[in-house]
Amino acid sequence: MKQVSGLRKFWNEHSLALALTLILVYVVGTGSLRNSVGDESIFMTVWMVALTLSVVLLTIRLHAGQKLGLGPVWFGRRQLYLLALLPIPAVNLLAGLHASAPVSSLLCESVSMILVGFLEEVIMRGYLFEALRKDSLKEAVLITSLTFGIGHIVNLFTGQTTLSTLLQVGYALAIGLVFALVLVKTGSLWPCIFIHSLMDLLAVFAGQISSQQAALVSLLLMVYCLGLAWYLWKKVPGSVQTG
Repeated sequence: MKQVSGLRKFWNEHSLALALTLILVYVVGTGSLRNSVGDESIFMTVWMVALTLSVVLLTIRLHAGQKLGLGPVWFGRRQLYLLALLPIPAVNLLAGLHASAPVSSLLCESVSMILVGFLEEVIMRGYLFEALRKDSLKEAVLITSLTFGIGHIVNLFTGQTTLSTLLQVGYALAIGLVFALVLVKTGSLWPCIFIHSLMDLLAVFAGQISSQQAALVSLLLMVYCLGLAWYLWKKVPGSVQTG
């Protein structure tokens, strides 16, 4: 009990440091494995499962589930606006579904991508958001969105082109705004986790499109998400206060 109380005390006093540590561990570990063995490797899957279990255990020991938006929640007619999130993962269906890799590789990559969505939401819009919202809710929305977008720059080191990476940073920032506002408006991280994991999972089976088409889709997705973020900010009940 003393150890758990000490851990909770550390989180209360150094919540930002804990969030930044989790981000560093996730980015360095996942980026290194992605660069060396790829998302379809069993080593990546083992890493993602181990990290997910560690984060879940940490959250349980901190009794932080409710604070991070991971508690039980009920959605009714007033939350029908959440259906507007579905076009975000649906972009990966534009060229149809395609699977040519071995079943074992597809299975490993699918599990990894589902867990990527879970981890990124819990770390970014869970721990980091909770640490920042103590000072300003509006700043928490903006900073976590910027962090989520800029974090995709690491894809430059995986062989992705500069243009593709910059577009990915742009739409990831816009998606980050939407997810942060969904968390603020609903008090739940589960819609964000579901949509994020679904988007990453569908990307595993997405058909190929040309680089020009990919750029156009990225731009349209960015515009759509910025529009949706504006709607959530201005029209959905529940204010985003300045501090």
